[in-house]
Amino acid sequence: VPNMYRSAYTINLTLEGEEKEFNLRLPVSAQLELKKKHGAEGLDLILKAVDDLELQTDIITRSLSYKGNENSIKSGQEFYEALVDNGYKGTQSFASLIFEIAAASGVITDEQKCKLSETISKTFDKVFDSIEEVTTNAVDKKLDEIGSDTDSSFRK
Repeated sequence: VPNMYRSAYTINLTLEGEEKEFNLRLPVSAQLELKKKHGAEGLDLILKAVDDLELQTDIITRSLSYKGNENSIKSGQEFYEALVDNGYKGTQSFASLIFEIAAASGVITDEQKCKLSETISKTFDKVFDSIEEVTTNAVDKKLDEIGSDTDSSFRK
């Protein structure tokens, strides 16, 4: 029985030069298993997965392995590596994947998925802007300490 659920998040990845389709869905049975293992459910589980690699790969494993799927990869860790090989990078990319799975599985709405993705993006933008500011200030201070006439415009 191919894809016994009508609602699943579909993603295409290139594996060994061949494009493959994957359908991900987190059925209730898997959500209950994750609740027992990780002590969280629903939105709390999804938000916890943003910065918890073990939980991310557990969600992906269970989403790849639902009854009736035809996914050629069943391991969240192997799928994670395939995602990286296909250009997924950074916490934002993987958080967005988890949000897509959650929406396809009925844990959150599409509107909530979009808001969560926006919030994560804005949060990371602020974090990296702060890091850039701290780094720039530290470099400027160091240049002042050594008495350099070099201005810091080389970083721009």
